[in-house]
Amino acid sequence: MKIQVLISGLVLAAGLLFVANKNETGLKGTVQDRLGFGIESSLEVYQNGVLVDKGETKDDGTFVLGDLQPGDYEVRIKAQGYEDKLQAIHLTEEQIDLGVIRLKDDHITLDAVVIYGKKSPKKNFAGFF
Repeated sequence: MKIQVLISGLVLAAGLLFVANKNETGLKGTVQDRLGFGIESSLEVYQNGVLVDKGETKDDGTFVLGDLQPGDYEVRIKAQGYEDKLQAIHLTEEQIDLGVIRLKDDHITLDAVVIYGKKSPKKNFAGFF
């Protein structure tokens, strides 16, 4: 009985060591506008042109992406009203803090808009209320 408990304990300890040494890493950072306000955005992580992970920022613009193997990646950040940003990174065996990532406004120029209307033929609107 004592041997079974000892073996179970050793198997559990070995399993914990294996999980702790998987060599997985991750990314964290904050996406902000030019004034320093956090932006809700989506993130896509590519390796060799293949999408390997994706996520979203929190309301304050912070994000954490994990379970990535060490290597070279490209991170695409998308937010409505802002230009997409593509950032190349090299992950080591530790979590990488990308710090603050600022997105530029995506200015859309519209042509002038002309609104036409006609004067109502009714002169007294009091009866409608």
